[in-house]
Amino acid sequence: RLHVALALRLDSALNELRAIIETAPVGIVSLDQLGRIATINPAAERILDCGGRQATGRLLIELARSPELDALVETAREAGRRADAELTFQSASGSRTARCALVPITSGSAASLLVMEDLTELRRLEAMRTDFVANVSHELRTPITTIRGYAETLSDGFELEPAAERFIDVIHRSSIRLGAIIDDLLLLSSLEDHDALRRNGTTRFALRAAAADAVEHHAVAARAKLIDVESHLDSDAAIMGDLSLVSHAVGNLLSNAIKYSPEKTTISIRVRREGPEAVVEVADQGPGIPEQHRDRLFERFYRADKARSRDSGGTGLGLSIVKHVALVHRGHAEVESTVGAGSTFRLRFPAADAAVAPA
Repeated sequence: RLHVALALRLDSALNELRAIIETAPVGIVSLDQLGRIATINPAAERILDCGGRQATGRLLIELARSPELDALVETAREAGRRADAELTFQSASGSRTARCALVPITSGSAASLLVMEDLTELRRLEAMRTDFVANVSHELRTPITTIRGYAETLSDGFELEPAAERFIDVIHRSSIRLGAIIDDLLLLSSLEDHDALRRNGTTRFALRAAAADAVEHHAVAARAKLIDVESHLDSDAAIMGDLSLVSHAVGNLLSNAIKYSPEKTTISIRVRREGPEAVVEVADQGPGIPEQHRDRLFERFYRADKARSRDSGGTGLGLSIVKHVALVHRGHAEVESTVGAGSTFRLRFPAADAAVAPA
């Protein structure tokens, strides 16, 4: 009786597990020691476009025909640990994008387990949003440029009443700010296409070059507030990427530090090498950022101090641009802050293999 009860419970558990795998929204594939498919669920068949074909017992590369997926399997086997990648699979019915995780299994008949999350629709919607923002921004540029031009003409070419002069000045400043927002939106749209950097090409440069360019560009704004910018740029840390983009990101950090720092304070900008990373950081003596705002600082249009941010003329997109510049360079942005004691923003990039000769 005990054996019968255990067999029934085991059979029930197997049926339950089989039902879960069959109805799971993510693709699940188990592979044996030779890389042949032992189990595959319907979601995985849809991603790999192998519905109607016999999959069990065949090599994964026969169905997927993806060298990148085959390399992912080999990487996980050789390293003996989980490997992740976002891959695109081409088939007669079109392409599908999936986030793939390959996990080696140390016990049981299967050698590894492949889990795939279908991102095709998500990536399509992201592309639509990016195209929409880019198209609308392009269309808005012409009328805003026209408004700005007419405002400048009225201000410079006509004798106006003081009230009219104030109105024209408001129109002019607002058109400049709208133009800055559009420029930032266009830049963000280009950064969201992570292949753009690869298409445009990359160069090897010293990170201190980007930092020095940012310091030079914002020197006038710093002097206007009697702020001392201390530069520690003697490191030879180098990265691969786009110098102008990295300079723009560092410039955004330095611009924010100047805007939010009190007069006659000090801002420090430093470049250094930390293990496999090249790091640039900007530290200020400003009011600091409350903890509840830090996780959202790099979101579009998010402002920790809304009134002050708008008064300073910011677009609300500067830190989002910083984050995306870091991402396209396979790095990331981070912040440390203490209320009343200032903030430190860092950009971390994968360092180039060798040091760059001093400039």
